[in-house]
Amino acid sequence: MQQAIQKTIPSFTPPGLKAFIEEQQAQTNIRAKIIIDDIEKTLQMSIMDMLKSEFVENEQWWFDGIPKQIRTKVMQRYEDDNGQRGKKEYYLDLIDYRTIVQQHWGLFNKLFGYGKANLSKEKRTAWLNDVNDLRKIVAHGSSGRSVTVEQLALLEEYSQWLKTQIDKLDDDKDESTDLEDGG
Repeated sequence: MQQAIQKTIPSFTPPGLKAFIEEQQAQTNIRAKIIIDDIEKTLQMSIMDMLKSEFVENEQWWFDGIPKQIRTKVMQRYEDDNGQRGKKEYYLDLIDYRTIVQQHWGLFNKLFGYGKANLSKEKRTAWLNDVNDLRKIVAHGSSGRSVTVEQLALLEEYSQWLKTQIDKLDDDKDESTDLEDGG
């Protein structure tokens, strides 16, 4: 309540309000980081699995699935780090997934296209820009910026939507496996 009053009357600063606001901001950043990390891991796992299924031959998924400008950047990081993270796909940035999805739109549009199907791939993948912009806020705590409650709610919406999409994909895989097994 005091926070709402202060928004209307900036000079209203009762004892403890500043500390409360700072604590609330820190909590939104912590929660946002957890959600963003989960979204990124889900994207990595799903996209890599789909590329490896689509481009089965040897390591062809890497060359046919990952745009050259991203591969080049990733391989430089991989070399600089002596491959300590393990697989080269562990060196992708969150925003790289948007480029990969757009390049293989026919493969990914149903799974990662957010919004109405008749919108462009740029608009349907804009949610990845939103997530990446919020990642920048939580990754750079010293900037003094915090994720707002509204931004956190948007992240939660994206996360829930993505989980639903992945669940549908898993259900489709289970059904096709059952059909192949004669079930």
